[in-house]
Amino acid sequence: MKILELELSQCVEHLFEHPLFIEHCKMIARWSINQFRCTIMVGLNCRLACKQLKMLPISSQKWSLFITKIFSLHKPSIMAGLFGLFTIAILYEVAIYHVGLISSDYYEILGEKDKHRFIIQTLQSIGLIIAISLLKSLKDYLASYLHVEWRKQCTIQIHDQYFQNFAYFRLNVLNYSHILMNNDYVDGKHPLDNVDQRITQDVDRMFQMLSIIVPELLVWPFIVVFYWYKSQIKTGWLGPISCLMLFVIGSGINLFLINRVSHYVYQQERREGDFRFQHVRIRNNAESIAFISGEMAEHRKCYSLLNALITVQYRLIFRKFLLLFTTNLSDYFGSILSFIAIAVPLFAGHYDNLTPQELSKLISANAFVTIYLINCFTRLIDLSQNLSVFLGNYNRIIELNKWFLQQQQQQSSNNNSGNISSTDAHQTNSNLVVVDGDRPLKFDDDNPEFNDQSFYEMKNVTIQTPLRQTILENLNLIIKPRVNLIITGASGIGKTSILRSLKGIWPISYGSIQRNSQLDQGSTEVMFFTHKPLLTSGSVAEQILYPKIYERQQWFQNDGFRERVVDILKFLDLEECVLKRVNNNIHDDFNENWLDHLSIGEAQRFQMARIFFHRPRIVFLDESTTSLPEDVEEKIINELVHRYSITIVSCGHRRSLKRYHQMELRIRSSEIFELRESSKL
Repeated sequence: MKILELELSQCVEHLFEHPLFIEHCKMIARWSINQFRCTIMVGLNCRLACKQLKMLPISSQKWSLFITKIFSLHKPSIMAGLFGLFTIAILYEVAIYHVGLISSDYYEILGEKDKHRFIIQTLQSIGLIIAISLLKSLKDYLASYLHVEWRKQCTIQIHDQYFQNFAYFRLNVLNYSHILMNNDYVDGKHPLDNVDQRITQDVDRMFQMLSIIVPELLVWPFIVVFYWYKSQIKTGWLGPISCLMLFVIGSGINLFLINRVSHYVYQQERREGDFRFQHVRIRNNAESIAFISGEMAEHRKCYSLLNALITVQYRLIFRKFLLLFTTNLSDYFGSILSFIAIAVPLFAGHYDNLTPQELSKLISANAFVTIYLINCFTRLIDLSQNLSVFLGNYNRIIELNKWFLQQQQQQSSNNNSGNISSTDAHQTNSNLVVVDGDRPLKFDDDNPEFNDQSFYEMKNVTIQTPLRQTILENLNLIIKPRVNLIITGASGIGKTSILRSLKGIWPISYGSIQRNSQLDQGSTEVMFFTHKPLLTSGSVAEQILYPKIYERQQWFQNDGFRERVVDILKFLDLEECVLKRVNNNIHDDFNENWLDHLSIGEAQRFQMARIFFHRPRIVFLDESTTSLPEDVEEKIINELVHRYSITIVSCGHRRSLKRYHQMELRIRSSEIFELRESSKL
């Protein structure tokens, strides 16, 4: 080992002092300062990535910060992982160099039949093999660590934006991202597709590919300089120049193919999401499909989506075939290039003074150096397959981030743009605040009809669908404490749209919606319930506490909490169907879907148990009791109104509902409304 250390130190000292090496280091250093970030953005296909950059609503000065955020380059764990990966990768390449020279040393030793040197060489070789095995395992471990850490940080960042300002609702339900994106569709005609797949699978695959690409790019400039220098010493300029020419030709062909492969990777991910969503829809609606005998229609739909997916996959594998062919051609052609490079000085007589053993050692060592230099170049070409997958998934994530950025810019613009009317907005001596989700609205403190006792007030409100179709126009409505209101009208006329606008998940195109500032809409003081029961996963206690976060340690030892929950469930006649399923233990996880074990009526009652637990000041019920018998409905509403003094705003068609409400808003059309006492309508 001392001989090895001495040879290594002499080699490194000679290498660092050589003027050619110094010149190449300067050249590569200028090029590689920002290589990591640039490669993330564009890889080997600048045109494809730049197309995405131009679409982003951020300045070029902020692009570096944007990339830093997406790839979490500001996180100490990421930077430590990259530094560790770089260090291990350099040591791994040093080990590769010495392992690569083992065969040339053996040629000389065996040719001279030197037994003592053979034993020393064998022991050194075993040590090098152990070292390189350990270093390779460490390098792969750190790359996998970065993959997981990148995915974690990126997903957390997406989640932080996904659950702000009802972004999850707009993307998954309204799906009007194409309006906010100024008609910038995928393929020119589609809004963002399969957001859930982008957050789960696409993020994972993107960073999986990045964890393969990054270890190669971190050390690539250094090993190219080193092996370029070593190859030039042994073969002259012919060796490294021929390797470079092979790389340039192979890269030029692959750049052309990467664009097409990454495009179809993008398309495949989209079709995979559509196909998966169809089967999720069948799973969630299996009973309804069975009742209506819709299996043939669903079968046809599945076949259509499968056919679309398979068509894209066929096109993708054909383009991958061409990419693999050019990649393999570069790899295998490099195997003979080393011998062609050494043949020129050999036949010119430069090595006539060497013995056969020395010549064998020289040819073996040169073959390794030249082949590895070729390998340094062809490894970048080999990465083109991973790069095409990375770019395909990267574009899908960048589109999602673009949508979030535009939302933030729109929100910031709205906060600074003032009123939609000519009067400046103000908020002096008022307990009323804006509730509309998208636009800054006017406060009117001087209006004598507008008082602090109102929960909500809608003034000249016009509600449109996300596709700008007017539903209601010039609606005026005041919701006061202990004045229950029922909203009636034909199906699809806009009853639910009023609740969506009050909640802020639908924007209004004109007017103002104001909420009493003492009414905390973000808490359980205001609760909204739809006709479709929302039951989360987990224990009975989690169901009751929802939307509050359930902390088992906090509630498990609270006997008063358990008694209260059990009393509520007994009042709602849910003891048999809910409590017995969990053996009367409200804290035990129920690992199945609650909706698969409860009828619609039972699920509606289970959902309404939250009202009795949280006791909000006002609750909005959008046909939330339609599956309950009238006597059960009467029992529940009387308890809420008379015992807990909860204000109720209902949407529904049942005549029996009217007797629980003092006021009725009947919607005749988009412009005709009647607001009277319920008994007079």
